[in-house]
Amino acid sequence: MNRSTSNLYIVGVGASAGGLDAIQQLFDNVGDNKNLAFVVVQHLSPDFKSLMPELLAKHTKMQIFTAEDKQEIKPNCIYLNQRNKNLHIKGNRFYLSKKEPKYNLNLPIDIFFHTLGEEHKERSIGVILSGTGSDGSRGIKTIKEGGGTVIVQDPSTAQFDGMPNSAIATNLADFISAPEDIAQILEKFPGERIQLSSEQVDINQKNNDLVYFKILEKIHRETNIDFQQYKRETLLRRLEKRMNVNNIVTLNEYLDFLGSHHKEIEILKQDFLIGVTSFFRDTGAFEVIRTKVIPEITASKTDGGTIRVWTAGCSTGEEVYTLAIMLDSFIQRNRLPLDFKLFATDVDGTAISKASTGVFHENIKNEVPPEYLDQYFLKKGSQLHIIKRIRDRIVFSKHNLSKDPPFISIDLISCRNLLIYLNHDLQEKVFQDFQFSLNHHGYLFLGSSESLGVSSKYFEEVDQKWKIFRSIAAVKQVPKRLRDDKFPSSFSPRIQGTARSDIYHRYKDSPETFYYKFLSKRFSPASVFIDKDYNILFINGDAGDLLQHGEGTFEKNLLKMISPELATIVRNAIRRVNAEKQDVRVSNLITEKWERKISLDLTVSKLVEKEGVLGSYLIHFSEETIPQEKTSVIQHLPTDEISQQRFEDLEDELTSTKAELQNVVEELETSNEELQSTNEELMASNEELQTTNEELQSVNEELYTVNSEVQEKNKELVSLNNDVNNLFESTEIGTLFLDRDLNIRKFTKPLILHFSLTDNDLGRPVHSFSSSFGETVKKSILEHSRKALTEVESFEEEVVDTNGNCFLCRISPFITLDKLIDGVVITFVDISELKSKEKDLSHINNELVKAQEIAHLGSWSLDTRSGVVTWTDELFKMFGLEPGTQPPTVEEQEKYFTEDSWQRLTKTLEHTLATGEPYKIDIKLKKVSGEMAWIWASGAAERDDKGNIIRLRGIAQDITEAKRLREELLAEKQFSERVSELSPAGIFVVNLSTGRFEYFNDQCCRIFGLTRDDLTNLPHEEVFSNVHADDREELDAGLDQVLRNGEKAQLDFKYRKPDNNAIWCHVIACPFERNHPGEVTSYIGVIADVTDQKIAEGKLKESMKAAKAASIYKDQFLANMSHEIRTPLNGLVGFADLLRDDSLDPVEKNRYLDIIMGCSDQLLNLIDDILDLSKIEAGELKLDLRKCDLYKMIRESHDTFSNQRIVKEKEDINLKISVPEDERTITVLSDPLRLQQVLSNLLSNALKFSDEGTIEFGYHKAGDFIEFFVKDDGIGISEERLNLVFERFEHINGSEKKYEGTGLGLSVSKGIVELLEGDIKVESTFGQGSTFTFRIPDNRIESPEEKPAEPAASEAQSLTDLKLLIVEDENVNIIYYNALFTKMGFDFTIVENGLEAVELVKTNSHFDVILMDIQMPVMGGELATKEILSINPDAKIIAQTAYAMADDEKKYLQMGFTDYISKPIDVALLKEKLAAIQHSQD
Repeated sequence: MNRSTSNLYIVGVGASAGGLDAIQQLFDNVGDNKNLAFVVVQHLSPDFKSLMPELLAKHTKMQIFTAEDKQEIKPNCIYLNQRNKNLHIKGNRFYLSKKEPKYNLNLPIDIFFHTLGEEHKERSIGVILSGTGSDGSRGIKTIKEGGGTVIVQDPSTAQFDGMPNSAIATNLADFISAPEDIAQILEKFPGERIQLSSEQVDINQKNNDLVYFKILEKIHRETNIDFQQYKRETLLRRLEKRMNVNNIVTLNEYLDFLGSHHKEIEILKQDFLIGVTSFFRDTGAFEVIRTKVIPEITASKTDGGTIRVWTAGCSTGEEVYTLAIMLDSFIQRNRLPLDFKLFATDVDGTAISKASTGVFHENIKNEVPPEYLDQYFLKKGSQLHIIKRIRDRIVFSKHNLSKDPPFISIDLISCRNLLIYLNHDLQEKVFQDFQFSLNHHGYLFLGSSESLGVSSKYFEEVDQKWKIFRSIAAVKQVPKRLRDDKFPSSFSPRIQGTARSDIYHRYKDSPETFYYKFLSKRFSPASVFIDKDYNILFINGDAGDLLQHGEGTFEKNLLKMISPELATIVRNAIRRVNAEKQDVRVSNLITEKWERKISLDLTVSKLVEKEGVLGSYLIHFSEETIPQEKTSVIQHLPTDEISQQRFEDLEDELTSTKAELQNVVEELETSNEELQSTNEELMASNEELQTTNEELQSVNEELYTVNSEVQEKNKELVSLNNDVNNLFESTEIGTLFLDRDLNIRKFTKPLILHFSLTDNDLGRPVHSFSSSFGETVKKSILEHSRKALTEVESFEEEVVDTNGNCFLCRISPFITLDKLIDGVVITFVDISELKSKEKDLSHINNELVKAQEIAHLGSWSLDTRSGVVTWTDELFKMFGLEPGTQPPTVEEQEKYFTEDSWQRLTKTLEHTLATGEPYKIDIKLKKVSGEMAWIWASGAAERDDKGNIIRLRGIAQDITEAKRLREELLAEKQFSERVSELSPAGIFVVNLSTGRFEYFNDQCCRIFGLTRDDLTNLPHEEVFSNVHADDREELDAGLDQVLRNGEKAQLDFKYRKPDNNAIWCHVIACPFERNHPGEVTSYIGVIADVTDQKIAEGKLKESMKAAKAASIYKDQFLANMSHEIRTPLNGLVGFADLLRDDSLDPVEKNRYLDIIMGCSDQLLNLIDDILDLSKIEAGELKLDLRKCDLYKMIRESHDTFSNQRIVKEKEDINLKISVPEDERTITVLSDPLRLQQVLSNLLSNALKFSDEGTIEFGYHKAGDFIEFFVKDDGIGISEERLNLVFERFEHINGSEKKYEGTGLGLSVSKGIVELLEGDIKVESTFGQGSTFTFRIPDNRIESPEEKPAEPAASEAQSLTDLKLLIVEDENVNIIYYNALFTKMGFDFTIVENGLEAVELVKTNSHFDVILMDIQMPVMGGELATKEILSINPDAKIIAQTAYAMADDEKKYLQMGFTDYISKPIDVALLKEKLAAIQHSQD
């Protein structure tokens, strides 16, 4: 066995709120366990927050969580249920559902345990701790059914033993222990897993398979239940659990343990049987039975027969009683003339015994509908008894489905959740039995996880979900075991040893093969094999022709299939074989075959044990002949033996009769069991009578005690009588006692004020006396007195005497201790003062109500003991509710508050409940109408004499308006302060009566350029006198509009500050105060400095103009790009197509190729210019600053363009260098490449636009700059285009039609010069030439002495000695490289992606240079280079890419590339780079 740690065990712990002590004890003793997760489910109040996490944290190191919806369950953690949610589990996650309403029954432990058992099966553990009620006792059934473990706290250690006792009463508990012992039990999970081999092993091999079967055999011998046909995995899980319980590691040890602990065998058997059931289990399924199945069964009983129901695997009987109740209820309700009988069977005798009593724990009342509970159960103490009428219709019997014959003529079979534990073969046998048992159209009721398999062809589906089927086979299929062999009895003797069993199995494995082998040893004639009971085992040859088959059920007994005479001979021959131990032959027998007589010989042989079977015989029939007349029928057969044979036939009939009698006996035994059950009930009644007798004796003893107490009570009564007399003398309440005839019995002195009575008037009728209340009141009193006597009712009314005094008259019947009416008691209580105070109080209350209405003030109170809440009417109105209705519950109140307000309110109330401290709080309320309101709540706690808080009182006032006003005032104050402090505008108020500024802020001073004193003292006209004269008139008109018309005015004007700085101002002015006639007495103004805005407006206008031009420019750019790209492309495509003509001579072909190369160069130059321009505009063009020999650059440019002049056939143009003699050694820090690019662009343009004359260029020192110039005698530039020459795609004088070029060169040159912190300009006269000048900073550096040049690489070694690896994926480039390097004579290899290159380098790393493309499929160049360098760090790799960005070279060199070259490949440049690599290797 190997310990498994992969499966998580979930431990569900159920306890009531009072079970805290037990929970703490449990976790005090639970250590870390990576295979357990704990879920604690308690009964929690939904109104108050649980402190369980804080309390439990002191007793464990495990993490504690309050379970959330869809939260994943992790090992070694504790999860707690929420107070207002039910907890479910699915897989390894929690799911929460809303609890039932507060006053509905809610069983959170049962709910969680049900889902735990269904989901986690044997990996579920249910723990029931201290608590009241029965919650959890139903959920543990699901856990137990799934193979889980149930642990219950010992009730003697529980503070509340209701839940533990209810769980124990189910008989499902695996352990009953104290909390600290439960912790030790949990430490054993998970236990060891039992491993069995998948193949059959030798019987002598000591392995788990053998031991496993020995355990099953041992249980079989001890209990007569063979579990070998149960599913192996199910049995193994229960074995593992019992081994863990008993601290046993191996199966061998457990087998030994079973041998010495007989009780463990019984426990293991019960675990194997899994006897879990309940009333109305799966209510949906039984609803289908009630509404569909039972009506159809009863409807089929048209002849008024008996409905027969078989419940197989009934366990403790809940399900069979459920079916019986439903049948009886339907028959009684519909008054049907039908009877019913139920057969309840189970292999477990203990369960059958318990089921037959019909007694259940009161916990089942949660399972049984109330209408059935009252009608079919009798409550006796804590138990519920099935009524006798139902019990009498059920026959309980021990029955083994694998061996015992089935019941017959059954209308409904219920076998739920039993077949899932049986293997496939046994399932098929059971289904055959069921089909055989059921009537045509009978019903089969299975568990929700069970299916019919191959037997489904005999049934139709009634309900798919609840697995209810109906038999549709018109002909019953006789079960194979009923056809082929003698049906074994479950009451057969126990198996003795294993030898017989082995022989039996060999016989059963392949009987046909055995018999054929036997016949081949002896002979192969017509013959029959039979067993000792004459049942046919095998027929060979034509022997079957001698057998006779009658109508009815098929018989396989040989004696019933041959003639009586021949049967007698066969029986006698077998008896002689047994007696003489040798074969017996009977000759010349006469019998009939096909209605003709034949003669034959019969030989009987007995098979011995060594031939493989026991108790079998062979009957051999010789060849048939036609008998002669007067032939002897039987030879050598004495007459007395024939008579003896007849006797034996009679004995057989007697045996059959005995068998039938045995059936009757069995039925009588069943009746006897019922009588025994009745006897047990009588015994129980007797025990109850004995208990009653003992109680009477106890009562007698109590009477002695009571007698003594009565004497004491008499003394107390005397004292009490004295107290009453004194009360009468001292009371101010007039009280009159009348007898049943309304005669005066007694009265108190104050009554004399109302009636003229003396002590002599006792016994006289009360109606004869006058009273101070007047005749009407007197008649009313007498009438109510009579009603009090007859209707046993009290009357109360207020009466007024003749003096105007008010009294409360109460008339009540005088009731004795025997509950008899013996007169009337009339009391008169003076309530005059009370009425006066009540009137005053009513007035005060009305005033209070009005005050509450005016103040929007409501009050409330909460009785913490009863939970009763009272509200005043104003509080109802505050919530938008109807006054006088039921106040909302605490849960319902939550929806009337915002989330934040509700949390603060509940927290405040909890604090007050805990500490008694008063509270005050502002909270936000959501009314019924949806309107939001603010209320101010204040409250305090009220305590009793012991200091316990018994009531909360509080008031609530609607402060919405006050809150709004306060917030508005605060907002206005803050606004004014912030406006004054932060506003960029100046704010001022001018009082027209004083002509001065009444108010102004700091910004106003800043804008006017005056101090606060200046603005305070200067008249406002003087301040505004600095307004520009052009705007003065507009300002006066605006102020006049404000002062005269009372309208708002807005105007802009220029204002000159005292420091002579002029600014633009924007002013908004409007009336601020008016006098009684309505004239404006002051005005308020807001002034802002809008100088920047005015400037921005100007710029915005310019920007909009520029944006419009840019849009046009963009369109021109795209059009020019299209034109400039298509022009060289047209040459490329056109002349490439002309080259296809084979008739072209070589000169013409070369000319075309030169044109194609020129177009290619032109296109490449265009792309380079565009890239450079885009980099410049994006700020991404990087300068490579290093030493730059200016004169050397000039000379190299002269050489280059001297050649260009010849190529372009412009030899008449003179190139002239102009550099001062003393400045030819200047070396500066700059970017030589970019500087050369600018100079080349200018020289190229000069050469392009000149046909003759001189092009003079050079540089000279100009202050802190070096100034370069290029002067030509070309066509010049017109004056209107001088400002456009540096724009993109602009050609000089619009000459793009005549002169080639991209129109980008000067734009790029201007960008480069500006990057070099210089500038560029042009001077030109149209038709006379142009001079371009650009300057760069004079960043002069020392020119180091030049070293002699290194010998060229070609001088050291030929490039063709290099071995190249070309990595390229584009097919065109591959063809190009193949042609190029073949022509150049290189040794090279080409692959199409980086992965191929890496694999090639692994096998042949001797490549001198690798030319690596960057963007490739499968594996790119960057990753391939990384892999190759890891193989060969010295590898020389040149990056080649069409992405020619500025930082590419630097980036690739940092990644480990040796060099970098951009596409299209410049062959000369590539040769230089190859030569440099070759030189470095030398």
